[in-house]
Amino acid sequence: MMVEMVSTELVLGAHVPPEGFNFAEMKEICLTAERVGFDLFTTTDHLMRMAQPDTIRGRHPLECWSTLAGLAAATSTIRLAPLVSCYGYRRPTVLAKMATTVDIISNGRLIFGIGAGWHQKEFEGFMGRFSPCT
Repeated sequence: MMVEMVSTELVLGAHVPPEGFNFAEMKEICLTAERVGFDLFTTTDHLMRMAQPDTIRGRHPLECWSTLAGLAAATSTIRLAPLVSCYGYRRPTVLAKMATTVDIISNGRLIFGIGAGWHQKEFEGFMGRFSPCT
């Protein structure tokens, strides 16, 4: 049996990569999105800057799951998500526990997005080798 679900709900989201922002700025952007009625706030799960990854100048991006935990505690209605979380950066059991914790802090507002990863320099710089599918 096939069940087809059709939704006519329009969901508005704001995506903010954490590059160049400190936590106070990310929190203010997310709170503003929540206040004006956005349904979803996402941020990327990158360990290094995507723009000019070889330079050390400027602010390093905030870590995704720590940022989401802080935003979960600071907000009350907006759904939160990584866009998307790379499973190769953390052991699956640890990633599951992190996501569960953010979901608990947010009272069930987490949307879990997961992917294989693609940024070779990032894998090599933080994991020692490029292996997004292992």
